[in-house]
Amino acid sequence: MIEITSTCFVLFPDPSNSSIKSIIIAFKSFISQLKKTDENATLEKVFFVGNKLTLLVLKNESTVSRQFNEKVIEIESNNERYIVADLPNKMFISGVIKTFEKIVSLIENKHIQNENYAFKRITWSDQTLTVEFQKQLKKPISNVAKVIPQNEILLLIDGSNILSTAYFATAYKKKTDLLTTKEGKVTNAVYIMVKKILSLAREYRPSHMAVSWDVSRSTFRREIYPAYKAHRDELDVELREQFETAQKLLEKMGIAQFAVKGYEADDLIGSLSRKWESETAGNVYIVSSDKDLYQLISKQTSQIIKDGKVITYTAFKEQYGIEPSQWIDVKALQGDSSDNIPGVKGVGEKSALPLVHKYQSIESLYERLDEIQDSEYKRYYKKLLEGQEMARLSKQLAEIITDVPEIQKVKVDELTLNINKQEMIKEFQRLEFHSILSEIKSGKYKVS
Repeated sequence: MIEITSTCFVLFPDPSNSSIKSIIIAFKSFISQLKKTDENATLEKVFFVGNKLTLLVLKNESTVSRQFNEKVIEIESNNERYIVADLPNKMFISGVIKTFEKIVSLIENKHIQNENYAFKRITWSDQTLTVEFQKQLKKPISNVAKVIPQNEILLLIDGSNILSTAYFATAYKKKTDLLTTKEGKVTNAVYIMVKKILSLAREYRPSHMAVSWDVSRSTFRREIYPAYKAHRDELDVELREQFETAQKLLEKMGIAQFAVKGYEADDLIGSLSRKWESETAGNVYIVSSDKDLYQLISKQTSQIIKDGKVITYTAFKEQYGIEPSQWIDVKALQGDSSDNIPGVKGVGEKSALPLVHKYQSIESLYERLDEIQDSEYKRYYKKLLEGQEMARLSKQLAEIITDVPEIQKVKVDELTLNINKQEMIKEFQRLEFHSILSEIKSGKYKVS
C-alpha cells in the first residue's frame, strides 16, 4: 500500500516583477522543506499550476530499487539561457534535493548574475522543469554616468523604525497622557518624528529625501521561515493609527514615501541606497537605530543611529574589523532574538564576530569546518556542525534585498526634496503642533 508522507510546495514570485535573487530564495525555501522529509522517500507526482510548484512525496517502498541521478543542464540560445532539470516519478528525495541545489548553483553562477540576465519564467512539461532567463540590453555608458554632484545628499528614513521609537519614547506613562489633539487624535509619535526630520534637514541640508515603510509582517521571509518575527505582539492601537497620520502628513509635505507588499522597509532602503550609489556621486545617510542596516554601509553610505551618532564606513571597519557586507554573516551565526532569526545555538555575539573575522563568511567557514577542530574555536565545532542548516537559513533571513523590482523603476529625480511649506503649515495647524509652528516662524527650520 502506498503511503503519502508529505506534500511540499513553493509559490514562485510573479515573473513580471521578480528579481533573480527572489527566485533563488524561493528555490532555497523549497530545498529547506524537502530536507525535512525522509530522504529515502520517493517523488510520486509533480504539479505546476500558475506559479505554484507542488511535489507529492511518498513513503519508500521495497519495490523501488533504483536511484535516479540528478540531471540538470544549462542551455544558451541567442539572448536567452535555460536551466533544464529532470524530475521523474519514483525519484528519491535525496536526488530531488541535489537537483534543486544544482539549479540554485547555476542561477547563482556568474553567467547569469554578471551578464545582465533577467528572470523570464518557469515551465513544467514531460517531467522536466525549465527555468528561463532573458538577456537585457545594457544601458549606454552615458546613461549610467554619475551625473549628480558629489555634494548632493540623500536622506533615507526608516519610517517604521523612527515612528515606533518615537512612540515608545513617550508611551511609558499612562496612555491617557499621550499628546493628542482636541478631537482626541493621538499624535505623540508623529510629533517627535516630524521634529527629527526637520532637525535632520536643517543639519544635513539634503537635496533628496525618502521615507520607507513596512506594509505588514507577511513578507517573503515569513514564507521561508514562519517563525520570523512571529513572537512580536500586535501594535498598540494608539501607534497603529499614527502610521496613517504620519504618511498623510509626509505626503502633504511633498516627501517621497515607499512601501512594497512582501518586502520590509529595510529592503526598500537597501534598494534605494544602492540605486543612488550606482547612479550618482552623492552620499547617503540612512536614519534608523536598527543595526540590521549596518550591512548597507559603504564609502558613500553612512547610518545615523541613536542620539545622532553617525556610523561611517571607516568607523564601522575600526569598530568591527570586517566589511559591512559581512555583518550578514555575523547575524547568521549569532542570530537575532528581536527578529526571531535562529542563528547557531551556542554561538553568541562574542564568538560570531571573531569567526567571521577569521573565515570571512559562513560559506567559507563550513568549507573549512574541519580546521576548527584543531583551532582556538574547537569548542564550537559540534555546535557549528549541528547548526549548519540554521546558519544558512539565518543568512537568507538577515540579508537585505537591494534590487526590489518596484524600486528599480524609481528615478532619482523623484526623490528630490521640495517641501510644500503651505501644505505643511496647514497640516501642523490641524494636528496642533504649535511649538513646531513657533520654531518655524522664528527661523529655526529653513524650509521652502
